[in-house]
Amino acid sequence: MADRLLDAAIAQATLGHARIAMPGAPGGLGTDVDGLEGFARVGPLAGARFVGEQGKALHELASWWANGVDPKSSERWLRPSEHRQAVVEACSLALLLHFAKPWIWEHLSPADAGTAGRMVSGRTKSSDSRQQLDLVPDYRRDFPARSGMRI
Repeated sequence: MADRLLDAAIAQATLGHARIAMPGAPGGLGTDVDGLEGFARVGPLAGARFVGEQGKALHELASWWANGVDPKSSERWLRPSEHRQAVVEACSLALLLHFAKPWIWEHLSPADAGTAGRMVSGRTKSSDSRQQLDLVPDYRRDFPARSGMRI
């Protein structure tokens, strides 16, 4: 079941696979948010598959991740400092990194790893404290701290 869900999502990915845009009308927050949200929401499932397969599944995920964090990429992800929805997605991305650190984090260039760490732990656009976001900042800071990253 997980493989079928991931295959269906990957089929909707952009050329560099950093964004996943599901079929249907764009969401109200714009296509940049939609693409990030698609990737991030599939991320924890992909991370669980990585753990189950010991990194054998989706071996190219690190390059997809690099496309998302590359500030020069046309597929780059919005940062939490740019849009509040990116805060929620950064939490999902941090969860993916937590699951799949040996197969993603350790295959990123130092520059991409730095950008990824800053993205999942970075400042937010607003101090909006809706209930669903209460634990997100703590979790987003947890992965870089456990990875020995100094932000």
